[in-house]
Amino acid sequence: MLNKNVNMKTGILTFHNANNYGAVLQAYALQEAVKKICPEVSIIDYRCRAIEMRYFPPNLHEGSLKHRLRRCVEYGFQKIKYKKFDIFRKNFFNLDKKELLDNDYYDIIIVGSDQVWNYKLTDCDWTFFLKPVINSVQKCAYAPSFGLSNIEPILEEEIASCLNNFKQLSVREETGRTLISRLTGKDVPVVVDPTLLLSKTEWITKMQIKKKREEYILVYLFGVIKEATDYIHWLSEKTKLPIIVIDSSLKKVIKGKYVRFASPKKWVELFANAKYVVTNSFHGLMFSIIFEKEFYIAPLQKEVKTGSRIDDSLERLGLENRKINGFMIKEDIDYEKVHERLEEMISHSMTYLLNSMEEI
Repeated sequence: MLNKNVNMKTGILTFHNANNYGAVLQAYALQEAVKKICPEVSIIDYRCRAIEMRYFPPNLHEGSLKHRLRRCVEYGFQKIKYKKFDIFRKNFFNLDKKELLDNDYYDIIIVGSDQVWNYKLTDCDWTFFLKPVINSVQKCAYAPSFGLSNIEPILEEEIASCLNNFKQLSVREETGRTLISRLTGKDVPVVVDPTLLLSKTEWITKMQIKKKREEYILVYLFGVIKEATDYIHWLSEKTKLPIIVIDSSLKKVIKGKYVRFASPKKWVELFANAKYVVTNSFHGLMFSIIFEKEFYIAPLQKEVKTGSRIDDSLERLGLENRKINGFMIKEDIDYEKVHERLEEMISHSMTYLLNSMEEI
């Protein structure tokens, strides 16, 4: 049982308002994990314009009439899905609209997880480095990611100065650890993604997930390439199982049932009840592991550069062989061995979080 410091006001600063499954679920998970230590925790309702603009409608005035009509319909689908994200935030987030710069309000501000330190993503929003926040507020970082392997030289001094004002630093990936070491000289821990801080049972209970009888192959991909679709169709034929695809796109490139408007809660439920999962998403991997699924990692498109965090996680858990490599059904994952590694990593991460909260 974790000790609770009941008198501390704790705020979490993250990409909570991004209409992205991984973003909202990691935010919720960190909120619930911190709540085990400090019940007075909230997610700071800070809006980063650069992040929110990523979910605005695409340019509807360019391209052929066919492409413009398609984008209009797809954005209509997205709006339905975004509404479900708003409902999820309302029901599951303890949102605090207190002004972030009201420096007397919070005792601790935790930054993370997600790519909150990717200045290219945030258009160099220094708020995520807590630059505007006075140093009497305890600044902590839980599993933030730079999403970059190098920092532009012109920004190094500023970022280093901000990082040095954090009482506790951690990162989600080894690349971030290397960057902080180079910028500050500090050796910081790599901690698990917040979604792993909640157990399978906790996710099922909190999301009120019901067990489904039918078995299926769940597909959740960022970009689809032929190698992946060929394998998915082969796996379906081999196992005689239907395919369910989470995808808002109008274009159906996989022969299966498309779920286009899944809420974050429904997204978790689809992972919880799948027999097999095929994904190239980091959080698709996380929830496959949480629910102990037989999963396969599909290749990413060449222009996508987020594969390192997937590779890092697979290596740390001894699951490097789960990448699609020819037409075969791999041996069942030995989740007993996976949990031996994972439990140590989770324990290390929760201890870091507890120590961060006890620094005051």
